[in-house]
Amino acid sequence: MKYKEARSVVACPRPYLCSELNKRLHSLLLIALLTGLSVLFSKSSFAQPVLSPAIQCIQMSNTTDFSLTWQAGNDPSGNFIGYHLYQGSSSGGPFIEIGVINNVNANNFIVLSPTPPVSDMCFYIQAENLVGGIPTLSPPGEVFCSIFLNVSPSAAPQGFAFLDWNNPSPNVQVSGEYVISMEYPAGTWTEIAYLPQEITSYNHEISTCNEVLNFQVVFETAVGCDFASNIDGELLTDLTPPAIPVVTSVSIDHTTNDAVISWNVSQSADCQGYILYNCNSNGSVSLIDTIFGINNTQFIDLLAPTASGPVSYLLAAIDTCYSGTPPSPNTSPAGDVCNESIYISPIGYAVCSETVDINWTPYIGWEDGVAAYEIYHRFGTDPYVLIESLPGDQLTFTHDVTVGGLNSYYIRGVSNTGGYSAISNLQNVQVTYPVPPSFTYITSVSVWNNDTLHISVLTESVGSDHFYTLERQRTGTNDWDEMITINNLGAQDLFFEDGENINADFFTYEYRLIVENVCEDIVDTSNIAISCLLNGFAYSDRLTNTLQWSNYVGFDEGVNEYRIHRKMGIDGADMIIGTVSGGTNSYDDDVSGLEFSPGDFIYRIEAVSSPSSDYPDIYTALSNEIRLSLDPVIWVPNAFVVDGFNTTFGPVIRFADYDNYRMLIYSRWGDVIYDTNDIAAPWDGFMNGEPVQEGVYVYYIQIKDGKGRLEERRGTVTLLTARDQ
Repeated sequence: MKYKEARSVVACPRPYLCSELNKRLHSLLLIALLTGLSVLFSKSSFAQPVLSPAIQCIQMSNTTDFSLTWQAGNDPSGNFIGYHLYQGSSSGGPFIEIGVINNVNANNFIVLSPTPPVSDMCFYIQAENLVGGIPTLSPPGEVFCSIFLNVSPSAAPQGFAFLDWNNPSPNVQVSGEYVISMEYPAGTWTEIAYLPQEITSYNHEISTCNEVLNFQVVFETAVGCDFASNIDGELLTDLTPPAIPVVTSVSIDHTTNDAVISWNVSQSADCQGYILYNCNSNGSVSLIDTIFGINNTQFIDLLAPTASGPVSYLLAAIDTCYSGTPPSPNTSPAGDVCNESIYISPIGYAVCSETVDINWTPYIGWEDGVAAYEIYHRFGTDPYVLIESLPGDQLTFTHDVTVGGLNSYYIRGVSNTGGYSAISNLQNVQVTYPVPPSFTYITSVSVWNNDTLHISVLTESVGSDHFYTLERQRTGTNDWDEMITINNLGAQDLFFEDGENINADFFTYEYRLIVENVCEDIVDTSNIAISCLLNGFAYSDRLTNTLQWSNYVGFDEGVNEYRIHRKMGIDGADMIIGTVSGGTNSYDDDVSGLEFSPGDFIYRIEAVSSPSSDYPDIYTALSNEIRLSLDPVIWVPNAFVVDGFNTTFGPVIRFADYDNYRMLIYSRWGDVIYDTNDIAAPWDGFMNGEPVQEGVYVYYIQIKDGKGRLEERRGTVTLLTARDQ
């Protein structure tokens, strides 16, 4: 009873192995029963046996031999006897033992195949160990089969190689991917396809003419040990036309106005060239040219009528395999839709209009249509600039045109998919809108007579009427008042005079010019210029006149220097007495050396520009005039000695108007004994030619300063004499 129960615990996974396995188990159990050593089956009596390994991959070499690879076992107890390798013609057997490997660390075995296999071969491995001193077989590993590849010409569709192979792991699920490789030319292998493990067939399009093509299937597994099939091949030829080439764009060369047709390289490797057709307006097509070379993907149509409308084309591909009588290459269809260029219609323009309307035809030919139209504009010879991007269904655009020259436009269509683009023809429009001056520059704001300002302006003579309005900023605000408007009549130098409510002795005045054309559009605004305001103080005690002024504003590069002008009295000659740098706003005039002048001084400041690259000439602007007068310096002696050292009496006067001088001498009784208007004629102590007596006399002196203000002196003088009485 115990023997029967012991037998039942060992399962037989392969029926054809039961006989040998049972024999060895029966022997083992019989010994245990006869000796009474029941401990034979105890846990402590058995070392862990080496299990039967699973095959990791089977590879076939060029000699059709099989290379088996597995994961080597581990035998720390030294009970391993060997690996038994079995081979069968199918996964269900029958199997025969083809070798025993006694090295537990071995993981590879070469199975020699004397003849090329006609189908897949299947293998498994079974480990043998000493169990209780008795050789015992472990349960066998899983069955794996070699990949057997069969290659044959495809019946339908023709022109393909049909590849068929088996799954290398029929009874278990192994994660992996099939990689299909082809040998062409001889010695060169190229991976041509990648398939999931559930696919075991593949059609490969032939792109060669009467060539032997070899193929191999490799099942790449996650463990890094790959199954490789046999190599199989056939004499194959291309019987299918190449794929229809994809036209990517029909564009217009703006330099030559030729049409440029571009397309993708054919997807068919045997393509030897392309046939280009013109699509006619009546629906027919006409052959233009044949372009040889698979990588030649552009053609320039020198005869395309791009100036009169859109141009359109069809393209076919030809391969290298010739057939028929007479022999001709396989030729693809040319497609159903002609690729048609974008055409911008001529652009019209009306004088003084601010815009132009641009209209164009759609690009036709892209499978998924147009995503956007990009509008590019150039003025004159400037670079083209993208000015707008519009949806692919919009075919018109209004643009704010640039005045005074040639405006050029083209459109770039962009496809929805594929990343394609196409360039339209170029359209130009000459804008007769009045050309504005490129500059308007206030060169000077000068004070004239302190109640009038003169404004000088430099502008560009453009040969057309423009209206220049002088504006003055209202004091204390940011508002501008229009003062004067003149038509330049093509002149370059303009002059304005502003005398409206001007008081240049107390205020500065700020100006600018606004330029309008005949379309009543403001086309330019000048620089801002601010007049210079001069103030001053006369210091009689120091005999110095101090000047201070505000900055003149308006020169392009600022003020280089200020010149100080001075006149001696209103009618005096103007002269420059000094200069200071543009950053200086004050000046002290020492007039002590001008004591014999009337003491009346007229000053004016002249701002001088620094030349700039735009305005290299030197410009000047004058401030208001100020009048400074020193108080007269009058010294009167209190005595003189007739016939002595100081023999005459008269005042010493400086900084006064000598033309308005008078001196009177009175006797003690009030009689006038001397009267003169000549500063150079002092009293000599005589009256009517006779000397007067010693004594005290009264004098009266009057004189005017430089501004005409009366200065008076009264007092007494003692007359002494050195004569004998």
